Amino acid sequence: MDLYIIRHGPCDDAYLIDDEKPLTKVGEKIVQRIAKQAAQQWVAPAELWVSPLIRAQQTARFFEAHWPTKRQLAPWLLPGTQTSDILTQLECLTPASPIALIGHMPSVGRLIATLSGGLQAPLYALPRGGAAHLKINSLVPGQSRIESYLDPQSLEF
Repeated sequence: MDLYIIRHGPCDDAYLIDDEKPLTKVGEKIVQRIAKQAAQQWVAPAELWVSPLIRAQQTARFFEAHWPTKRQLAPWLLPGTQTSDILTQLECLTPASPIALIGHMPSVGRLIATLSGGLQAPLYALPRGGAAHLKINSLVPGQSRIESYLDPQSLEF
C-alpha cells in the first residue's frame, strides 16, 4: 500500500485557540504548490482522511483540486493522537490504492518514524506543508520505507 502523510500548511499562530488556527496567505501558497507537486508525482489516493481542525481542512481543499478524491473526516488525526490509535484506524482501511492523511505534528511525525524506523525511531520532523510518500509493506513498526518527500522549504516564491 502507498500512504501519503501530509502536514497542514503554515497557520496563524496568533490565534489563542488551537482548533481555530487558519492557514496564512503564505501557507495557502505553499500548500497549493505542494498539492500540485503531489498530483504530478504521486498516484491519486483512493481515500483522503483529514483532521477536523480548520487548517487541515483548508489544506485538504488544495489537494482535492488536483485529486479526484473527496475528503473524509478523521478525528483520529487530531494533534496528540497516539501512533497506535492511528495504526488501528489504518488497519481498517488498507485498500490496494493509495491513502492520504492530513494531520498535525507530533502525530504525523511519530507515524512516519514508527512505520519507517520502528518503535524507538526518533520523531520525523515533517515541516508545515510537507508531505511524505511511504511504501507500506506492513503496518508493523519498521517495515515500511519513505519513497519520496515533498519539502515546502525548497519552494521559491
